[in-house]
Amino acid sequence: MLAALSPGLVAITLSLRRFGGEGLKSLFASLVRWRFSPYLYVVALGLSLGLCLILYLAFRSATGVPDPLGPPVDLLMYFLLILPFSAVWEELGWRGYLLPRLLDRMNEVSAALLIGVIWGVWHLPMALAATTNLQAGLAQFGALFCGCISNSFLLTWLYLRSRGSVLLCVLFHNGVNAGAFYFFSGRPGSSAGPFWGLAIGLAIIAVPITVSLWKRQRHQQPGVATS
Repeated sequence: MLAALSPGLVAITLSLRRFGGEGLKSLFASLVRWRFSPYLYVVALGLSLGLCLILYLAFRSATGVPDPLGPPVDLLMYFLLILPFSAVWEELGWRGYLLPRLLDRMNEVSAALLIGVIWGVWHLPMALAATTNLQAGLAQFGALFCGCISNSFLLTWLYLRSRGSVLLCVLFHNGVNAGAFYFFSGRPGSSAGPFWGLAIGLAIIAVPITVSLWKRQRHQQPGVATS
């Protein structure tokens, strides 16, 4: 639990220490920034949950084994229960604090890649702690690491398109978490398979996003203000 909270706790501590009350206010303002194009809400939730649904149907088709889901209300329950314990705290750290400061020093593609690597490595202890089988833990970590890098490009794009909304990043991040839990939690033989499926799916989506970020950085400077 503490590991999941750590990026946000570090962001709060550094904001307060380096920038005082204004820094903390700016950090939390990004978390409640909700005024942006409505289609971005559809993109964030549609991509995250839609990807999980497509992967579920693909795994079910490939195995040929009926695998009934719980009622749809369970997905909403997972989304709401996971939200305050994972995505909010991670996004406060990675996109709320770290990303805007990296964008002051480097381009969007480099910032997204660097955060993806740091974010991926951060998952290593959790992946190893989730199983007593070292090989299975490393396989899961490999998928998480690749997924974090792809995810970082997607989240950077959402952050920039919403002019610095961490809220939008939280919705996408939490959609992936809740969708993975709803569609794949407890499935027989689903240790690292769905993680690799998500990593590949996110990578496919991230390709045009990365191209978009690359074109953006060639034509204009980032327009997100930082404190």
